[in-house]
Amino acid sequence: MTMREARMEKDVLFLLAPGFEDGPGTSWFCPYCIKVEGLLACFPAVAECVEVRRIGFAKPRRELVALLGEQAQACPVIVLADAHAAHPAARRSTATGRAYIADSDAILAYLAESCGTPRPHF
Repeated sequence: MTMREARMEKDVLFLLAPGFEDGPGTSWFCPYCIKVEGLLACFPAVAECVEVRRIGFAKPRRELVALLGEQAQACPVIVLADAHAAHPAARRSTATGRAYIADSDAILAYLAESCGTPRPHF
């Protein structure tokens, strides 16, 4: 059974590991991922509710390609477990059919709803 065919029992949250390089001598962080990192820092129980994977900046991001296809390598992204695939904020990968949410504000709202944290006040 390939990764694309395997059942997903738990949501998987992908974040770019902070302090990545994109050019000589410069270190960066993704501002959208840092928003989600802030939620994880304030509410550690979220990391028990979902699987968190911090990945490198360089493409191809093989784990994301395997789950969502070549066109969906942006972070942050949460790949939804099969039981959550019908969530209204979810989009479907055209390559694999997996459900995911790729907008940082929508991810924060989803995590609050699914993990029981306070809701974001936008």
